[in-house]
Amino acid sequence: MNISVCIIATNRYKELLPSLILDVLNNFLPYHSRTIHIFSDAKYPNDRVGAATRIITYQIPSYQYPYATLLRYKILTSIPKEEYGDYVFYIDADS
Repeated sequence: MNISVCIIATNRYKELLPSLILDVLNNFLPYHSRTIHIFSDAKYPNDRVGAATRIITYQIPSYQYPYATLLRYKILTSIPKEEYGDYVFYIDADS
């Protein structure tokens, strides 16, 4: 089963990414193949974390509040649906 985890993190929310990614890696369906899709105004390298987890970043504009929330579905559908796995989860950067 392929799992996709989507995170939108712009402006001050990108500071929360390292701990959120670590939590996802350690606690969110650790025995499945996972891809973490990061949509951010900062550049992060695409990476493979372990054998079953990839991190893919997408550059988006630096949306101010509340536009990142209002445009969430437009942002998430900006990549082809084939990029996502069997199940897609969205996690707020500040959760």
